[in-house]
Amino acid sequence: MKVFHVVTVGTAILLNFARTFKDEAEELKISSWGRLPPDHDDQKKAEASAHRGSKVFDRLLEYVNSDPYSASAELNAFYRFTDLYGPSRIEDIEIGLYTTDTGTGYLCGRIVYEHLKSRGYYVNEPVRVRGFGLGASLFDEALSNLIDKIAGVVKSKKNAGYRVYVNATAGFKPETSFATIISMVMGADKVYYIHESFREVVALPLLPITVKEEFLSLIDRIFPHISLADLKDIIGYERIKELEERGVIIIREGRVEPRPWIRKLYTMIKGIG
Repeated sequence: MKVFHVVTVGTAILLNFARTFKDEAEELKISSWGRLPPDHDDQKKAEASAHRGSKVFDRLLEYVNSDPYSASAELNAFYRFTDLYGPSRIEDIEIGLYTTDTGTGYLCGRIVYEHLKSRGYYVNEPVRVRGFGLGASLFDEALSNLIDKIAGVVKSKKNAGYRVYVNATAGFKPETSFATIISMVMGADKVYYIHESFREVVALPLLPITVKEEFLSLIDRIFPHISLADLKDIIGYERIKELEERGVIIIREGRVEPRPWIRKLYTMIKGIG
């Protein structure tokens, strides 16, 4: 059976390289790249290095190719998982890479892509998820785009008969956790990661999760928006405050509307838009 791996990509390659080759990392001026804030000027330098022919890129790719288990958290989990669960035929494996919206994240995504491609895997070009990893001000956008990219591909692959596995080892934890939950809603089969304590791959069967019909019916009433007065008459003010506190709705200028990520999830489940 064909399988599809959803792989979130972080900056572990940069962190591990700087730790293993401290002097060389300083010489390349990338010692701090694994922990750069998203608004740091060096993010542009990292993005400009995300191609073959770049001294930084070629050295990091050489490092990953020589020892992918130690160099890359994503590849460590992927290879350990496929060793345990297969399939044995490389032709049956397809991989989607999803990176943070940073230069360093995209650089690492390109390196993982080139490595897997050189090993004969069918791997899609890395997808840079807008807002992913850029902080609280863009968190709604990040969640909305994660749903758009990841939920969309999970749904598509499941409809095509694939088994879908989610590699949740790398990336920013809140967004990665959310991506896992959305994958579960869309029918993914397993999530796997490298356990932080005993450093082995852990694969969790995903329980079938659905969105309550009561919730969908409520969003039906709100979508795309409704006046606060009308909604108050329907469900009462206390229920409205509960939805606002849970991050489901936004109230502004006397109007209620679903948060952007709720809007995206709703349209994905309903198959509209």
